[in-house]
Amino acid sequence: MQNLLLCFWPFFLFNNGLHERAYLPGCEIELSALTKDPCPGSDDGRIELEIAGGQPPYYLNWTDPSLSGMLLEELGPGIYGVTVTDQKGCSANLTVFLFPVSPPQYQLILEPGLCFGVADGTVRFESEDPLEYRINNSAFDTATVFTGLLPGVYSFSIRDTFGCTYEVSAHLPTPAPLTLELPETLHLFLGDTGMILPTGDLERFVSYSWEPDLWLSCSDCPTPLTFAEEELTYRLTATDERDCTREAEVRVVVDAGPRLYLPNAFTPDGDGYNDHFRPYVGDEQTEILFFYVFHRWGGRVFSVLNTPAASFPGWDGTLDGNPLEPGVFVYYLKVRFPDGKFEVFTGDVLLL
Repeated sequence: MQNLLLCFWPFFLFNNGLHERAYLPGCEIELSALTKDPCPGSDDGRIELEIAGGQPPYYLNWTDPSLSGMLLEELGPGIYGVTVTDQKGCSANLTVFLFPVSPPQYQLILEPGLCFGVADGTVRFESEDPLEYRINNSAFDTATVFTGLLPGVYSFSIRDTFGCTYEVSAHLPTPAPLTLELPETLHLFLGDTGMILPTGDLERFVSYSWEPDLWLSCSDCPTPLTFAEEELTYRLTATDERDCTREAEVRVVVDAGPRLYLPNAFTPDGDGYNDHFRPYVGDEQTEILFFYVFHRWGGRVFSVLNTPAASFPGWDGTLDGNPLEPGVFVYYLKVRFPDGKFEVFTGDVLLL
């Protein structure tokens, strides 16, 4: 048997996924390999040998005796060498370097929601690398902004061009609660005035809006007066400086009470609310036969005769067009109801 002296040249493979040839002079064996570098922290590297020339069958001898075959998978970073010998005894060597893939560079930007209980949080990624993203195991996409998120913890996956996946957790904090409450029901007698008192984080609200704007002393204040003449529901919308809103409702129940009601005080200050002293009747057909008002010394300051109660504007707190001083006044009233019955009412009223 003739001895054959083989000369080996060193060969190194650095480029991931590219062919590098190893050629031994005197033999027609050419070695090449497709490689995949492992992802950081993973043993998912890959080497696939390709042999050209020589005389099959080929015999492979890896420097790591635990390795065998043309395809190596689940490889970590390292140096892998192989000698390929054909049937004629010709051999060629190939050395492959697998390096861990460098993790991508990115910036995670959290934009917590402004309003409590509202899905307005945002998670944003910024990177110069061509990356793909997904949230909570959804499909990967190149979109870098995730909006409409409630407070909580979200799991994100990032995938680079090497197919490596990186897990990222993002926590969107919960904004401070914003509360607004109204009593469920407010009971009023017909002709009476009541104050609607909301509770909650009133110091944080900067604007208010009441709907409907009926029988209210104001529709943009926190505590309006209502002199509702029939049952209805008010809705209050309050807004804070971040444009976060809260809503609450109150049902106003108006009790007609007796067939006629007279308030015990009025404020003729010209603001359009409770400016006149008048009887409130449950039936518009009620007629005022006479209505007198006297000051505390017995002098008459107001009178009206034979007028429909429904259209009667009431006493405005003046005498001969001049405003009277605040005080207690006595009234004397006689009415005829639609059923023909008469009734007399007397009492006092406070002019404020």
